Amino acid sequence: RKGFVEQKNLMAVARKWWVVLIAAAVVGGLVARGVAAFMQPTYESTVRLLTGPTSADVNTLDAAGGLARTYSELATSQPQLQAVTGELGLTLTPDQLAEDVQSTSNDVTRIVAIRVRQPTADGALQFAKRLGDRMVAYANEGTKRDDELADALVRQDALAGLTATQLQSIRDAAATVLAAQRQPGALTVIDPPRLADAPVAPRTTLLVLLGALFGVAVVGAAIVVRERESGTV
Repeated sequence: RKGFVEQKNLMAVARKWWVVLIAAAVVGGLVARGVAAFMQPTYESTVRLLTGPTSADVNTLDAAGGLARTYSELATSQPQLQAVTGELGLTLTPDQLAEDVQSTSNDVTRIVAIRVRQPTADGALQFAKRLGDRMVAYANEGTKRDDELADALVRQDALAGLTATQLQSIRDAAATVLAAQRQPGALTVIDPPRLADAPVAPRTTLLVLLGALFGVAVVGAAIVVRERESGTV
C-alpha cells in the first residue's frame, strides 16, 4: 500500500513538472549532440577474401579452412600493417593499428574478413584495399615460381628432341600440377571494400537519446528531493 501511494505521488509530481522534465530531455539531447559534433568521426571499410578454390575435394577444403585462420592472423601482423601505412604515408603507432584493423575467419566458409577503421571514408577504403591486395599477393606469390619451374622443365636437354606442341603440353601439365598443390592456400577477393556512406562512430542518435535520458534523470532526481523536502512525496 505504501509503495502504491509513493508511486501515485511520483506520478503527480511528474504531471506537475512535466514541462521541466521535457526541457531537461531537450537540453540533455542538445548537449549530447554538441559533444558528438566535436568527436572525430570513424569510417569503416571491409574486404572479404576466399581461401582456396570455390570447389574441391574434402581434404583441400579442410586445409583451406585451416589456412584461413592463419591468413586472418597474418592480416593484422605488424609487418603487413606497417607496410600498408608506409605505402599510404600514414603515421600510426602499433597500438593504433591494432585498434583500427581487425580480421576474422571462418573455417567452414573459408572467408577472411578484414575490417579497417579510419577518420575518413576514403582512408578506410584505401587501407582495406591495400591490405587485401597485399594478402592476395602474399598467398599467391608462389604462382610466379610455378611458372618459372614449368619453363625450366621444358628447357631440359632431355626434352630437346620434342616438338613445340609437345613441350607446351608438358609445360601446361607441370604448371597444372604445381598449381593444384597450392590450391588450399590461394586467396581471392570476393567482396572488395566499399566507400562508407556514413561514419560508424560516433553514434549520434544513441548519444542524443542517452543525453536526453541523463537530463531527465538528473532533473527528475532534483525535483524528487525538492518535493520530499516540501512533504509532497
